[in-house]
Amino acid sequence: MASQPLNILKQGTLAWLQWRQAHPTVIPDLSHANLSRLNLRGIDLSRCNLSQCLLDHSRLIAANLQQADLSGAQGESLQLLDANLQSANASNGHFANSNFSGADLSFANLIGADLRQCCLQGVNFYHTNLIGANLRYSSLLGANLSQAQLHRANLSETNLNEVSFNEADLSQANLFEAEVGKGQLYKVKLVGADLTQAHLHHSYLFGANLQGATLRKTDVRWSNLAYSNLVGADLEGVNLRGADLSHSDLTGASLVGAKLRGCLLQGANLQGCNLENADLEGVALGRVNLQGAIMPDGQRRC
Repeated sequence: MASQPLNILKQGTLAWLQWRQAHPTVIPDLSHANLSRLNLRGIDLSRCNLSQCLLDHSRLIAANLQQADLSGAQGESLQLLDANLQSANASNGHFANSNFSGADLSFANLIGADLRQCCLQGVNFYHTNLIGANLRYSSLLGANLSQAQLHRANLSETNLNEVSFNEADLSQANLFEAEVGKGQLYKVKLVGADLTQAHLHHSYLFGANLQGATLRKTDVRWSNLAYSNLVGADLEGVNLRGADLSHSDLTGASLVGAKLRGCLLQGANLQGCNLENADLEGVALGRVNLQGAIMPDGQRRC
């Protein structure tokens, strides 16, 4: 039951610290407790059971929540700046409009979490499970999402500038109109993802898997997509000006009306591609596989 730990917590952080030091093996049960609007700056809630608790408008700045159970917690407008949430379980938690700036959520479980309109700048999401999480309208400027699981996550209209997605899984994720400028996306998995009208200019996508992805009117100018998989991708109206697509596989991709001016295509496979009305000015096609491709003038290559 939450009554004893809750009563001690309400006595203040000093009383809580002394109680935890005196009972180092006890896992405090604060499940379903109402902790709304409390100032718990620097509190040690590591390993605590906070499932289904109320944390709306509380201040947990620099708090220790390592390995805490926050599953199903309600924490809108929560302050978690510089907090430690390593390996915490916050699955299906509701944290809309909260501030996590500088927090460490590495190896955390955030499956299905509501993180809409959150400030997540500089957050460490290394190897974090964000499958099905909703991050719409949030700011993740400079965040680390390397090796994170973001399958089916909602990142539409999100600020992802200068974010690291190295070896992350964003299969079937929604990145509609997302800002991913100057991003690090080495070997990122974006199979079937929706990147319509997203901005990925000057990004590093070497070896990325974008098979079946949608990049309609997406801005990928001056990005590095060398050795990437774009088989069957929808690139209609995409802006790839100055991008490096050397040795990439675009078999069967749609590049109708695509802007490829100055693009590097050495060793690329464009077999069966549709390049109708595409801009290929300044593009060397000498070492490109164009077998069966529809060229800008509508003629099909043999």
